[in-house]
Amino acid sequence: ACPPTTPNPQSQGNSTTKRKRAVEEIKITLVSNQVFDPARNDNHLQVFKALMDDYIKTKGVSYSSGLVKEQITNDNGMFAILYTVMGYDCDGVTNFVREGKASTNFITAAKVKCEDRPEITV
Repeated sequence: ACPPTTPNPQSQGNSTTKRKRAVEEIKITLVSNQVFDPARNDNHLQVFKALMDDYIKTKGVSYSSGLVKEQITNDNGMFAILYTVMGYDCDGVTNFVREGKASTNFITAAKVKCEDRPEITV
């Protein structure tokens, strides 16, 4: 394939030189069917973790918990978790989230935001 005739404005230097690829940060928001309630959020978090662990096992996925951060958030009055993951492929994560959301009624909405792309709802 021929190289593009117009340079990518975000690239610097010669793109054919070998250099370490930047690690992409991906933000995933999973919104539950539970009302955001500070008194119950720890319980909701445990349910999320159990669902995620089971789903990850069924998919045969291994991940480093050090590359995944989780934060409880209030998404329009509903309990949600914002996951920030590092070092994963955006398309792969998006498909994983889409399939995961489809596998449970507990998650009513899922959003994925990769660094150089607009946020999408899956």
